[in-house]
Amino acid sequence: MKISKEFKSIEAGFSIPELIITMAFLGILLMLTLLNPFFVRKYSSDKQALVISDILQEARQRALTQRETIRIEFNETNRSVSLIEENKPDTADDDKIIKTLLLSKEVIVGKHPENVTVTNVPKSTSAIPEISFSPSKYPTSLNNQTFTLRFTKTGEVLDKGKDSIGSGALMTGATIYVYELTDENTKPTIIRALTVNGVSALVTILKCRLNEAGLCVEWVN
Repeated sequence: MKISKEFKSIEAGFSIPELIITMAFLGILLMLTLLNPFFVRKYSSDKQALVISDILQEARQRALTQRETIRIEFNETNRSVSLIEENKPDTADDDKIIKTLLLSKEVIVGKHPENVTVTNVPKSTSAIPEISFSPSKYPTSLNNQTFTLRFTKTGEVLDKGKDSIGSGALMTGATIYVYELTDENTKPTIIRALTVNGVSALVTILKCRLNEAGLCVEWVN
């Protein structure tokens, strides 16, 4: 009879409303667990785009206020982006790294994914070629695969030039794609693009809208 009383005591300790609440709570936890990878990827893409935008904006502002060329280096070799003061224009020996930020392992930063076609890339009033990596000639990243933007005191943006001091540099814009790392790395569902206007150095973050086939059909702010 002792066992029976204990059983009745336990049975009496859980009412039907309490059981319903407990099951509902467990269901919510399960749903959040299943959705978590999606939100992590979405947050990572947006966060990385904002971080890159901030360092580009800082380069533009420093170049204008300090009246000198400020260089941004996207380093594919060590997955980082650096903000660099070039100081004297006739030598690279005094180049100074102001900050280096590591890029997230959850996203890809670089060229467009396959569901962004050449006919539907972000548009601008000036040319905005997509980012392309090549061996660096700068001492801060020698021989690493990098992409360089040089923000000038006049507000223009230049490419890396032909040597370690940027000789022969041409005005350029850039489109930098940021999207989540998928298992196949083919058709990401969350795509961001940062455009840098070569004439004004203005930076814009755009979001891609996908159609039912998973193709990018429109860019919105």
